[in-house]
Amino acid sequence: MNAASSFTAIPPDRAAQWQRAFELLFAAYAIYLAALVFRAAWLYGFELGRLIVITFMMSMAIGLALRKLFARRTLAVLVLLAALFLPFAYINPLVAGDRIAAGLEPPTIPELMAWLIPLEIFLFIAAYVLDLRLESVDEPTDAP
Repeated sequence: MNAASSFTAIPPDRAAQWQRAFELLFAAYAIYLAALVFRAAWLYGFELGRLIVITFMMSMAIGLALRKLFARRTLAVLVLLAALFLPFAYINPLVAGDRIAAGLEPPTIPELMAWLIPLEIFLFIAAYVLDLRLESVDEPTDAP
């Protein structure tokens, strides 16, 4: 192990705790999303797309619960994509037009930033912590 790979902004013991907390949080969320899609499939028919989503969500939940590196890295990429594209979903003229058509005031920038900035910070921290390679978690030890 070289000095560059052992540098983290969070102490390793604390990072392992945060990593496990994020793994369990996102695993529970994946199970919840899979249950929602399963309910929709039960009500409206088991189409191929719904079955693929259910399979992906359940495999992510199982991979995160078992602390698999591939599941954590995949989730980190998905969280980063969500963090990058989430502002574009709300800060655009189409959302303002939809709210005006519904008889509502369009959201102001301070209203959006009040919840968007903390959510973005959370997503970037989650992606960082999920992508950490901790020797105590990722690499098996050779016990005699």
